[in-house]
Amino acid sequence: MLGGCARPGGRVYRYADAAQIPVAEDERDQLAALLAGYAQRNAMYFRDTTPRAQRTSNGRQTLALALDRTLTTGRPWSEIAVSAIGGGPALITFVAPPSAEMSADSSTARAELLSVLRRRWPGLQPVPVLPDGAIPRLADLRQTPAGLRIDRAKAAGYKLPANSPLLTAR
Repeated sequence: MLGGCARPGGRVYRYADAAQIPVAEDERDQLAALLAGYAQRNAMYFRDTTPRAQRTSNGRQTLALALDRTLTTGRPWSEIAVSAIGGGPALITFVAPPSAEMSADSSTARAELLSVLRRRWPGLQPVPVLPDGAIPRLADLRQTPAGLRIDRAKAAGYKLPANSPLLTAR
């Protein structure tokens, strides 16, 4: 399980947004460079902890990137994380802002970055964010004509009503 994915009914962080990036393993350096440039332009700190993640996961986690923003208090806020398991797609997550004053700036920056990523990797897919701010386990997602949705058979574990737009069709 990737960091930040909820077990059904659980929650790790409150996310504002998430997406799968269909980046091939040989393109991950390009993704890292794109994120590092974005961080520099937006007064953020870029971290690549991939080697450590590979060691601590026995090679399962193959990508671990983060972008931190310094808050007015001087404390870092880990706003954006990118991870991948094996050769699968990368998961980018955006942690919800810690204060309402930051919401507009965070939302604008998030939209800008997702737009840049979508231009480079047109197959980028939004990942549903649950009402409590968690994201579902990637294994519980199914591709539908409307995009990624949670498998209807898993709805009870997430405490979602049968008519939730986050679920696959009947």
